[in-house]
Amino acid sequence: MGALGRVGRLEQPITEEQLIALVKERLQLSSVKVVPGSGDSVQQVAVCGGSGGSLVRSAAQKGAQVLITGDVGYHEGQLAQSLGLMVIDAGHGPTERVVLPWLKTQLQQAFAGNGEILPVFHSQVNTDPWRFY
Repeated sequence: MGALGRVGRLEQPITEEQLIALVKERLQLSSVKVVPGSGDSVQQVAVCGGSGGSLVRSAAQKGAQVLITGDVGYHEGQLAQSLGLMVIDAGHGPTERVVLPWLKTQLQQAFAGNGEILPVFHSQVNTDPWRFY
């Protein structure tokens, strides 16, 4: 999927429902938007933080059974459905926030390696403009 996303393989296949529940739990979400897949178990998973709707075709071509990302539009959802690709749209912010602790560590290490002291902060503020009712 290139530099924007990754495709990986779960150790064990799980049901679509189990994967949805896992994403909601790990990202601390009460709901996600889903394009259902075939109903079979899934093992090959593509991920892209933020806005990954443009990767629907690429994820399917790489053999992914599901794409977990955010900001998937209507037409991208239709494309996923026609390709038999399950999509879990967990939102732009939540799919990016999950990497912030790792990114903070990487930045700290990069600057420490250059002998520079640069404080790096991981914001705890969620500025998602959307509200769901």
